[in-house]
Amino acid sequence: MDYSSDWKQDLLLENLFGSRTRFVLLYIFFTHPDKFFYVRELTRMADIQIHAVRRELLNLVQVGILEESESLKGDEGGGAVGIQEKRYFQVAKAFRLYPELQGLFLKSQFFFREQYFTKILALGGIDYFAATGFFTDAESPVDILLVMDQSRTDIRSLLAEYEAKLGRSIRFSIFSPDEFRYRQGIGDKFLDSILNARKIVVWDRIRDVVADTQA
Repeated sequence: MDYSSDWKQDLLLENLFGSRTRFVLLYIFFTHPDKFFYVRELTRMADIQIHAVRRELLNLVQVGILEESESLKGDEGGGAVGIQEKRYFQVAKAFRLYPELQGLFLKSQFFFREQYFTKILALGGIDYFAATGFFTDAESPVDILLVMDQSRTDIRSLLAEYEAKLGRSIRFSIFSPDEFRYRQGIGDKFLDSILNARKIVVWDRIRDVVADTQA
């Protein structure tokens, strides 16, 4: 997935780090501090040419922001089992500016989240949109609740794209307005557990929908 395309408007951070490649790579590492990445994996995620990625990784290792290691993996292909040597990279938590840089990129992740919430709303036809679970560190059966036409596929494609960029799955439920009101009316435990959890209400016109229906 293309991480770099979501930051076309973020010239301040890009200029601060000197290049788009450096900024996108640092964003990936600091928002996944416990994960290691191979060069080709980073190339796919950042949608940047492999030579530019390798050059920037070398620079970041030299200044101590990243750690480079070697991994020995068995050949998973057919035939005789062989040994394949690969290099992988991980953010160096011992780097003296690690806390400050991580704080900066966590804030940028917040803006990244807001960009995606805006993209979801821009699809239109949404009566209610709440983020909970992963987004608010709350115990909830879902991370996103949407009230809208359940037959639409564009919202599912956008959520799948967001999952790929976050590097984790997003649990979501989509109810039609009629089903949402029905579940509310019968005190549905599943819906109640979502609505009672700590959440960010991104969009809410349910009251307007109910008023229009009853008018």
